[in-house]
Amino acid sequence: MLERDEERERLARLLARGRSVRVTGPSGAGRSTLLEAVASDCDRLAPDGVVRLSGYHRTPTDLLHDLYAAVLSAPLHRPDRAELLAAVQEIGAVVVLDDIEFGGAALDEFLDATPECAFLISATPEVPAPSPDSHLEEVFLSGLSRTAGLELLERAARRPLDEDEASWAADLWFESEGLPLRFVQAGALLRQRDARRGDASAPEDGGALPSIAEAASPAALLAGRLSEAAHDALRFAVALGGECPDQVHLRALSADTHADAALGELLGCGLVTPAGSHYRLAARVTAQLAEAGYADEDAGRAHTVAQHYAWWAAHPPWPRARRRRGRRDPRGDDRAHRQPRGGPRRRRRAPGPRRRARPRRGAALGRLGARGAARPGGRAAGGTGRGRGVLPPRAGRPRAVHGPSGPGPRRAGGVHRAAGRPRGQAGHGRGPARAGAGRRPLARLGDGRGVRDERCEP
Repeated sequence: MLERDEERERLARLLARGRSVRVTGPSGAGRSTLLEAVASDCDRLAPDGVVRLSGYHRTPTDLLHDLYAAVLSAPLHRPDRAELLAAVQEIGAVVVLDDIEFGGAALDEFLDATPECAFLISATPEVPAPSPDSHLEEVFLSGLSRTAGLELLERAARRPLDEDEASWAADLWFESEGLPLRFVQAGALLRQRDARRGDASAPEDGGALPSIAEAASPAALLAGRLSEAAHDALRFAVALGGECPDQVHLRALSADTHADAALGELLGCGLVTPAGSHYRLAARVTAQLAEAGYADEDAGRAHTVAQHYAWWAAHPPWPRARRRRGRRDPRGDDRAHRQPRGGPRRRRRAPGPRRRARPRRGAALGRLGARGAARPGGRAAGGTGRGRGVLPPRAGRPRAVHGPSGPGPRRAGGVHRAAGRPRGQAGHGRGPARAGAGRRPLARLGDGRGVRDERCEP
């Protein structure tokens, strides 16, 4: 990651102070890479650790359910609105939210529903800005400098640049405004050029540098020199509006057992980018491929994808279908109702949301912070506000929150207590006390190895 150390350190400091931040930059500026680096720096800040979410095509309600599912383990259970809001209010995590697509009042409502979380959000300039009352810190991400652009191009080309290539890269930097994605794609063009130079069957002009116009719209040029499986994957993605089918489904759609390797080719060329748990075509690639004729079979390919997914949804993998036979309780195991030889079996507790298993590291640190920051009245020191932070938990916090459908999230056994939970003195409403107050910096809690917390003992 080039020329992002200053932004990385600033974001980590803001999150450690309990502030929420929105990183704004154009597509291809490296927002996702920066967020991933900052997330690795903050994995010990919050009791529930770092939660990575994708805002791509997600509403505020969708993201609340995603946060609930990421922190709590509640299979076969979807909470209603009241239970969902009650549960997410108790979650204390650093939430890394990439590619958010809403702002303004909708973002305010989403942040108000999660007062114990510190958010690191990324968005493009086209997304509505946060409201003035949100108190989100704004960080604007620009392109790389000329020197960093040349260094990134050398890394992408996997070799030093000669004089002509350096001059060509300088023109590309001026045209692209230093966006890292453009240099990744340009490096793929240089690698393909090197491969043609070593191919005796290639045309004589195969070693010529692409023009700046070709480098500005490189999708068709890059795709033309990929494998047939990669071409097929690109045609399916264009037919689906830029969404790439999953690797497993791609093999079935193309009838090629090696079709899943095509995504690796596309990723190496900068033609696709991660979008949550799947991939999509990178910025401007869909339009460039459509102009090159990759959209000629859109209707037929979209119909093929629809038929495949309809069949797949109706035919789950056979072990799952086998387990579902004869279910008589939500846990899917009718043996719980049988009488064993030794007498009646203890009844199993009804399923409910539980904490997911915590990582092994960081537990003692939060316990030390919980002891040091708890006040005599059982409230943690520190303010409250939209600068939501992650402070030590309240003394005497109950181990579980029970809802209408069963046991709620467990705090004692499965929480990643890398730091405590934020709680303020003035409540969570709007007002002057909320606007300017911050959370206690967690980076100063120190190291608490070997410290035990009696509140977590059974």
